[in-house]
Amino acid sequence: MRPLGLLREGRVVGRGCVALLMPVVYTGRALPLAWLGRQGQKGPLPADLHSALGAQGQELIPLGASVVLRGDGAFDGQSCNTRWRRRGGPPCAVQEVM
Repeated sequence: MRPLGLLREGRVVGRGCVALLMPVVYTGRALPLAWLGRQGQKGPLPADLHSALGAQGQELIPLGASVVLRGDGAFDGQSCNTRWRRRGGPPCAVQEVM
């Protein structure tokens, strides 16, 4: 089975709101898998929001799936691996994208 490609990205949505998204990459498209929104400006989002999004996304990923997580470095790849291993999955590969 091919690795599952996931992204983490923040987007401005509406007036004065931002969304943290976790889309799955499939055939060159980013399809939303999980997302969280809150009031605020674009910029670094708190670690607890990244953790909540990771937990939400991991509920939808089958155990045993190989995962490559890409993001801009605003999230902590080490905590991703810790949570993933607790669920019995293999370590996820984290790639920083600028």
